[in-house]
Amino acid sequence: MAGAFRPLVGGLIGGVVAGAVNTAVAVAASAAGAPIVGAFGGPGTAVVAFPVFAPMVASVVPVLFAWLVWLGLTNALSSGAKVFVGVAVVFGLVSMGGPMLTLEGASTTSKLLLAFMHLPAAVGITAGVVRGAAARKALP
Repeated sequence: MAGAFRPLVGGLIGGVVAGAVNTAVAVAASAAGAPIVGAFGGPGTAVVAFPVFAPMVASVVPVLFAWLVWLGLTNALSSGAKVFVGVAVVFGLVSMGGPMLTLEGASTTSKLLLAFMHLPAAVGITAGVVRGAAARKALP
């Protein structure tokens, strides 16, 4: 069973790298005079600046979900790894619409930056899970 955790560890590494990239994007945007702001507490809440820790959390928390999807698909299907990549690509692209469509009180720049930040997270998590799975197969 220990080998089943390798995709989780790979995903966590990818998520942390993506979180660092996304944190750098947020800090650079703020330094350039375009801080990411919005009603992050939901509709009707105050418009506030994007917390500096949020990109890291938002890039690491989804790893558990991705790992569980990978486990389910690879246990249920002979081509589960390929299906996982397809599902991850579609989910990553669809998730980019979330900030664009649902975030109240945010400028267009904030919405575009948040949508962009889904790319490093999706790529980092997916690549990490897949690479971790490949390392799992290499076990004796």
